[in-house]
Amino acid sequence: TLNSGVGGCTGTAGTLGTWSTTTSLPVTTDVSTATTNNTYVYLVGGYNGTSIIATVYYALICTTLNSGVGGCTGTAGTLGTWSTTTSLPTATDYDSVQVNNGYLYEIGGYTTASTAVVQYALINSNGTLGAWTTTAALPTGTAVITSAVYGGFLYKIGGYTTANVATVDYAQINNGGPGTLSSWNTTTSLPAATDAATSVAYNGYVYEIGGYTTATTAVVDYALICTSTNSGLGGCTGTAGALGTWTATTSLPTMGWYATSVAYNGYLYEIGGNSGSNPTSLVYYAPISSNGALGTWTATTSLINIINGTLGDSMATSVAYNGYVYEIEGSANSTAATGVEYAPINSDGTLGNWTETSVPATGLYMATSVVYNGYVYEIGGATISGSTLQSTVSYAGLQSLPRVGRYSMLLDFTGSSTNDPTPIEILVNGGACNSGLCTTNLTNPGLGGISGPGGIRVRYEFASNACTTFNSQTKLPLGLSFLGLPKPLVFTSNGCGSTTNIGRYMFVTYILDDTQTATFPDVFGNRSSLSYSTVYYHPASAYRLRGGKTFSNGSLQTLDAPPL
Repeated sequence: TLNSGVGGCTGTAGTLGTWSTTTSLPVTTDVSTATTNNTYVYLVGGYNGTSIIATVYYALICTTLNSGVGGCTGTAGTLGTWSTTTSLPTATDYDSVQVNNGYLYEIGGYTTASTAVVQYALINSNGTLGAWTTTAALPTGTAVITSAVYGGFLYKIGGYTTANVATVDYAQINNGGPGTLSSWNTTTSLPAATDAATSVAYNGYVYEIGGYTTATTAVVDYALICTSTNSGLGGCTGTAGALGTWTATTSLPTMGWYATSVAYNGYLYEIGGNSGSNPTSLVYYAPISSNGALGTWTATTSLINIINGTLGDSMATSVAYNGYVYEIEGSANSTAATGVEYAPINSDGTLGNWTETSVPATGLYMATSVVYNGYVYEIGGATISGSTLQSTVSYAGLQSLPRVGRYSMLLDFTGSSTNDPTPIEILVNGGACNSGLCTTNLTNPGLGGISGPGGIRVRYEFASNACTTFNSQTKLPLGLSFLGLPKPLVFTSNGCGSTTNIGRYMFVTYILDDTQTATFPDVFGNRSSLSYSTVYYHPASAYRLRGGKTFSNGSLQTLDAPPL
């Protein structure tokens, strides 16, 4: 609603602006892997229509501030010049790529046969890669795999060697030096040999969704990620990084393949795909419970794009961002889709109505897409006619509202130059509001912002008469009991490194973060809110009256009796 007139936006939140073509790839390619890190896009390996390639390309994501750098011209969202950086040691496609802690990992894939090689390269601040280093290889050469990263471990799940496999392997990251992997350990195998599946790691569990066994499957399995402290739970025996017993949870409602899926705010979504040989427009979602199991799959708002007379889409790509899910192109009945649809994600997991928005110039399928800093990028893919590989990279800005409010206040408790008060506790009341009555976040129980499902975050810092420079910010401890209960304040020193007279000034910042829970359009009551906060403090001893009371700004204060 704030960027109307910019980039083809018309003021409707959630829609896309005009798709624009940005710097094309130097070569046509497919079955590459793409990822982003910091302010760069990377394309790794793949097939150029003639042979498998080892080249790694990268391009700077442009802003209005980096004009003249890396081929950028000042247009936000465009890509700078694609450049080659350190190539893979061996030409590879059908691999898996993960970014972790400043390193790019390439895992398995296909060279002249399925390969077991795992290698990594340092991502430099200028976007280039350092030398590729081979680290612990997979136990067996594997392609068409899926992978996940969680809790300092890298997981390789299923795939294809000379046949589908059920093997799951894991390795510890940075074990033996920066970027290195420990030896791979085989952990609990999948219930069935599977390739071409998808997987996610979420809230301490790994999920494997669909794929191909001896036929297309609707099975969804999950396993607990073990730690040294959860022995005896879910089949874990105390070995950190291992997986517990794989357990089948609620299956997809229909056999499907070539679907696309996303996980967002505690729900797993399956979108479109093929049911048998026919494309489908159905969209299902299931809640992810705290014990890892999925609840019942429920149909939500179906796709609306009609391709070649058929309602439905397969081989599409999708992303979830800032309260919306986007489905981008695909195919049906040998015709490429040129449609892009988006739907708001409601706090109860349902989707709102799908709406068509701006589309790329060329209808493609089997492309890949990433989201970064408010822009969605579609990379490569193929046309239906002749399956012509594409080098085009398109991008569009996203218009969804950030839904993050920041509020702050400076408290001056007053004191003398030698004797300041001592703040000791803060109490925050707020949450979901109804008719002006604020409770305890009933509609939006999550706390912690981006690291959790949203809610209220609080930061504070202190200064004093002796030193008016504030110390570094301290996070208020979070938890479900956060609202409505006083929490002790923690400080070590003022901004000058001294604990003397620390308490005169207190700067408090409140962050209301609904990026993962609010619906669109806004609904009163479905948002985090702050009704009031109270800071309790010990008055300076020289200013206390008999009985413990004190004056502040000429007003008699209550007894020095904070709640805790």
